[in-house]
Amino acid sequence: MNKFGLKQLIITSVALLVTSFLLITNAITYYKSRDTLISTVNLESSRAINSQADLIESWFQSKAQAIDNTAKHIRLAQQHGEYQSLTEYVQQANDLTTVFFGLDDGRIYSSENFIPDNYDPTMKPWYQDAKDAEVLDVTGVHNALGKDELVISIVKDFPEGVVRGDIDLAILQKAIDSINVKGAVAAFIDETGHAIVSNSTALPYGKSLIDVGMKDTMLKMFTKRELNVGYTLNGVDKLAFSREVNLVNDRKWYLLVGVSKQVAYAALDDMLIEAVIISLSIILLSTLTITLVLNRLYRPIIALKKLVLDLGNGDGDLTHRLPVNSKDDLG
Repeated sequence: MNKFGLKQLIITSVALLVTSFLLITNAITYYKSRDTLISTVNLESSRAINSQADLIESWFQSKAQAIDNTAKHIRLAQQHGEYQSLTEYVQQANDLTTVFFGLDDGRIYSSENFIPDNYDPTMKPWYQDAKDAEVLDVTGVHNALGKDELVISIVKDFPEGVVRGDIDLAILQKAIDSINVKGAVAAFIDETGHAIVSNSTALPYGKSLIDVGMKDTMLKMFTKRELNVGYTLNGVDKLAFSREVNLVNDRKWYLLVGVSKQVAYAALDDMLIEAVIISLSIILLSTLTITLVLNRLYRPIIALKKLVLDLGNGDGDLTHRLPVNSKDDLG
C-alpha cells in the first residue's frame, strides 16, 4: 500500500516546483552575470595594461628625444670644448643613468667621469651600430660601462661621433612591479620573444617565451598591438594580456601580463556559492512554510479521519459533532 499521502505529495510537489524555478532563474542569471563579469574583468585589465604601456612609451620617447636633440646641437659643445659638462647636464636634466659622448678619434666622455683605461668607443658594437643606423636607435640589453648592472642604451650618431644615453633596467623593473592586476605576472618582452625584465621567477631576464611553453601566445602577440587571449600553462588555464610599446627606429617591446583564470574570475566562484546558498535557503523556507500551512489546514481532516476510524472500530459516539472553526470548504 502506498503510504505517500496527499500532504506529503503536495509538499514534495511544491518543493520540486520551487527548486526547478530557482534552478532555471539562477542559471539564466548566473550565465548573464558571468558574461558581464568576464567582460568587465578583461576590460579593466586591458585598461590597466594599456595605461602602463602608454606611460612607458611616453617616458621612453622623452629620453629618446633628449638624446636626439643633444646629437643635433652637440657642435656648440664641440666649439667650446665642453663635452664633459654637457654629458652631466643631459644626464641630470633627463634623469638618465649615464650619458656618453664617443668620438671618432677614440676619445669618450662620461657624465660619471669614469672610463676604463684604453677604452676605445669606436671598437664597440653600440658605437658601430649607431654609425651604421644613422638614425636614433636603441640597443639591446648589455652590461653598463664599468658597472655590474644591466642597461639599455639610446644612441644617435653625429658627424664626429655618437651620443649614448643609458637606462638602468631597474627603472623598467619598477614599472613592471607597479602593474595593478590582481595575481598577475608581468614582463617586458623584446622583438625576439626574450624577457627584458619580469616579476616572474619562471621568466627571468634573457629567457624566451618559447622556453616556458608560450610560443603560440608569443606569435599572436607579435601580430597585434593589443592582445587578450587564453592559454594553458602546466595544466593551468590562464589569460594573457599584451600591449605593444613603440620605441625608436621601428623597434618595439611588448608589455605582457599573465594571470590565472581562477584568480581573474574569482568573483564567479563567489557568485555561484552565493546563488547556491540563497537557493537552498529559499527551498528550505518554502518547504517549511507549506508544511506549516498544510498542518493547519489538515486539522479538520485529521479530526474527521479520527472520528471515522473510531466509528469503524465501534468506539465512536454517533451523537458527537465536529467543531466548525472556519467558513471555508474544509470548515
